[in-house]
Amino acid sequence: MAYILCAGVLLFTGCGQTISTQDTKAETQESNKELVEFEYNAFRDAYYNHTFDKIDFTKFADSTNNLDTREADGDLWYSYNIYFSYDDIYYWIQASYTENNQLDAVYIKNDINGDVVILYDNYVYKNDLDEFVSRRESLDKWLTVKLPEKYTIGELNFNQGISGGAVILPEVYPMSQEIYDVIKEDIAGSELDATTHYDEWRCAGFIGRILATNNDVNIEFLDGVPQPYGLPTGNHFEKRIQDVIPSEKNDGWYIMEATSLNEFYTFALEEELKDAGVELKEADTFSEYWEFYYLKEGNEKYYYLALAKKEFSFEQAEEIAKNVTIIDK
Repeated sequence: MAYILCAGVLLFTGCGQTISTQDTKAETQESNKELVEFEYNAFRDAYYNHTFDKIDFTKFADSTNNLDTREADGDLWYSYNIYFSYDDIYYWIQASYTENNQLDAVYIKNDINGDVVILYDNYVYKNDLDEFVSRRESLDKWLTVKLPEKYTIGELNFNQGISGGAVILPEVYPMSQEIYDVIKEDIAGSELDATTHYDEWRCAGFIGRILATNNDVNIEFLDGVPQPYGLPTGNHFEKRIQDVIPSEKNDGWYIMEATSLNEFYTFALEEELKDAGVELKEADTFSEYWEFYYLKEGNEKYYYLALAKKEFSFEQAEEIAKNVTIIDK
């Protein structure tokens, strides 16, 4: 099965004294993309009539990106993409073929928030196209949170966090212009690119969702109480669980309190900066957060709130976390 292609865009700009991941959001929505006329209703009919085999998806290549190929497990895949607007939302469709010219998979992606579903995979039609294009999901359908006046919540983005979420602004760990100038070529398309945790680790906080079936977490319950393990781990971030407490709202939810430390740069990037004469200060290399995970046995989704230690004391962060109300129960 081939995977969906996202447009490769550089996350940062080169102006000013610091590089803000937020300053370029509008620009990245439009860069390197060409809207085309697309017979969406015909595509929709083919989906519900199970007649994708009647569509020549290879024509998409001339509309946007050229033919893209990849090798996986010895097989060669050909992927074709189209970028179009429908009902005031921008979408990508990608269709992939095997080397024997057999349709393998068809994906659709909401380009505004990164939400993606598989419509067709190995002769099986999946999900619901109408339900997907009608989604107008927002954070206020997940939970409510009261923040101090200087902080605001950014746009919902399914490419951020574990299963989507939104940053809490402002950005409080900006990248210096000096650092950016050295590594700007390395970060395009890398772990520091727009499709990763980068914004989540740079801003004042983050509100995220976790699908209970997500393989990145392994939450287990004992008599309804989440056990103190199972949070995601990785090479460049560390999470330490501090406590598990019941929600004061007596609604069956528990709050797992944790701390996180997130490294901004790989060893290779740090060496590159050192060779360029850039002296990294410790404060430039990582960020730290108070984290609060909202967990309930049997619920299909969990939620979490991260607040930067640079901005909030633990007492302030815990007070905010305790007043979160979960809507999607």
